[in-house]
Amino acid sequence: SGVVVESPFETHPFPVGTEVFGMAGFPRTPGSYAEYVVAPTLSIARKPASLSHVEAAGVPVAALTAWGLVVETAHAHEGQRILIHAGSGGVGHFAVQFAAYFGAHVTATASGTNAPWLRDLGASVVIDHTSTRFEEVVHDMDVVIDLVGNVTDSIGSRSLSVLRPGGIYILVPTGSWPEYRDAAAAAGVRATSYKVIPEGATLATIARLLDSRSIQVYIDHVLDLAEAARAHTDIEGGHTRGKIVLRVSDD
Repeated sequence: SGVVVESPFETHPFPVGTEVFGMAGFPRTPGSYAEYVVAPTLSIARKPASLSHVEAAGVPVAALTAWGLVVETAHAHEGQRILIHAGSGGVGHFAVQFAAYFGAHVTATASGTNAPWLRDLGASVVIDHTSTRFEEVVHDMDVVIDLVGNVTDSIGSRSLSVLRPGGIYILVPTGSWPEYRDAAAAAGVRATSYKVIPEGATLATIARLLDSRSIQVYIDHVLDLAEAARAHTDIEGGHTRGKIVLRVSDD
C-alpha cells in the first residue's frame, strides 16, 4: 500500500498522489520489499479510504486468495456448507468472512482461543484443532477449503471423508500432497486447487466491502522492513492471527 509517485500518462486511472494498494509483481516477480516498486495498472486498486496504509497492506495477497477460493472456485451461496481449515490465519480470516457474507454456513478449524473472534467474523462453528478431530464432528460438507494440506497431521487426507458425495475439496498448493486429485477421485469427491493472481478489479470490490465494514482485516503485528526475516519466522510458526505487516517507511 502506498502513494503513486509517477504515472505513465496524464489521463492514467491512478494519477500521481493517488493512494493505492495491490500485489505489485507478485507472484510472477519478486521485489515488493522495497520503498519504491513498479506496479502493473491492472494489479492495483485505490486504497480503501477507511484503512491506513499499514492496514491496507495486509489485504491484497490474503484477500485475493480467499476471494479466489470462496467466490470464484467454491461459488459460495446461501445454505452452502463450507469447512475452512486454518480459519484464523491471513487467508483464513478473509475466507471465513467472504463465505459468511455470501450466506454460507461456515465451519472453521482454529485454536480455541480464536473461536470467539472467528464467530464474530461469521463462522457458525469453530472446531478447536488442538483438542478435537474435525472428522469426528463434521460431515456432509459441500466444500472444504484447505489452507494446510498434508503439511500437518494429514489434514488434507482426513478432509475427504467429511465431504458429501460430489462435494469439492479446494487446496491452496503447498506441495505437501501432490496426489490429492487421485485421492479425492477414489473417495468420490471432486478436487481442485487455486493459486492467487493479482487482479485489481477484484481488489476494488474487496475495497468497497472493507469501506462498508462488511469485512475487516486483522493485523496481528507490524514489523519494520529490516525485521522481514522475523516476520517469516512468525508466519511459519503457524500461530499468527490475521496478518503480519512490514512497515517500509514512516511516510
